[in-house]
Amino acid sequence: MGYTNGVGYAFREHEPVKFWYTFDGVKKRVSEIDHQHLSNIIYFMAYVNSGYRQSIKDGFHTELKRRFNGILLSWKPLRRFEGEMEFLKENNYLKEHKDSTFIVINNKIIGQVAEE
Repeated sequence: MGYTNGVGYAFREHEPVKFWYTFDGVKKRVSEIDHQHLSNIIYFMAYVNSGYRQSIKDGFHTELKRRFNGILLSWKPLRRFEGEMEFLKENNYLKEHKDSTFIVINNKIIGQVAEE
């Protein structure tokens, strides 16, 4: 039986991930999520909420490989996503430079905060 855990995904055991619930509570089919959004979800699961089961993480990586040749875009979380921003600030991952805010982990720029 499928279920939603309230954090943002719906799945059945041993089946591909089918849906993602966005920050705004919108249910989206994983097969319809654009390249940037899919990349952001993968970063979110890797850094912000690493408690996702491996099968869920693998499902998103499989989708990235299937639709986008496995190319992970740089992380571009929206500034209005307060939880993500708080996590990045608390872990000292945000670096300001001129008019931009970069995400730096292990001395490597992996993304940039987006305004919208």
